[in-house]
Amino acid sequence: MSATGVSVNLQNNRFIKVVEWKGEQRIDFREWDTSDKKAKATKKGVSLSLTQFKELTDILEEDIDQSLQKNEASTWHLGANVYVTVRKDNPCVDIR
Repeated sequence: MSATGVSVNLQNNRFIKVVEWKGEQRIDFREWDTSDKKAKATKKGVSLSLTQFKELTDILEEDIDQSLQKNEASTWHLGANVYVTVRKDNPCVDIR
């Protein structure tokens, strides 16, 4: 997996990066191990295809925002085995 230079630091060694995996560009939400001189990706994270990322951005704008504002639980399927979940009384978005 190689990063293409686009990286967003989410704090606590968590990043969103555009990576190439098996010849395909993907959006990687991942925790990185920085204990060595060279940062290494951990298993804690999820990698989205560009189609899945587009679906995520579409539902973020309206559906997820409404669920968070109304404090209601909701789940969306992005394809393959990737789901986005908002839980009631927990203002977080879980992507797995």
